Amino acid sequence: MGFSYPANANWRLWALGRMGRTDVILKDLRERWATMDSVLLNNTLQEDWKVTPDSGSQWSHCPVSPLFVLYMSVAGIRPLEPGFGRCEIRPQPADLRELSLTVRGPLEFASKGVKGDREIRISLPPGMAGELVLPDAERVELEPTAAAVAGQRRYRLPSGKTVKLHLRHT
Repeated sequence: MGFSYPANANWRLWALGRMGRTDVILKDLRERWATMDSVLLNNTLQEDWKVTPDSGSQWSHCPVSPLFVLYMSVAGIRPLEPGFGRCEIRPQPADLRELSLTVRGPLEFASKGVKGDREIRISLPPGMAGELVLPDAERVELEPTAAAVAGQRRYRLPSGKTVKLHLRHT
């Protein structure tokens, strides 16, 4: 069937993120999205993958998939309750050497370094409950939670505080 048009590309990208394939997501963002004519020529996102000048092609559409896939799949920040009362953070920065995001006001996420030597910094605002999801091989000094998926561990993130972690497998 091929690729859906850009405004619906999020479904494929989300699925890749859920399966831990953020390397494929980042390759797609770099090679398909960043090279769109509309991005290169007028810094917008086009409606279709291929557009032509002086046609009915929309050169400024609303495919915001790269934005929310970056924070929901690569940084791994997802709400677990309406209004971000509770959230999950499953960082999967792949080959990104640096990433810094602010989501929902004061929820801050930063990643610096490479796999094997990466620092993650997470700040949750007061009143927000958070869970950090990491591969089994990671060892961090946070309180584990009971719920976990095979191959992963879940940890409670302290509300209203900043946590800095040195990760070797993420």
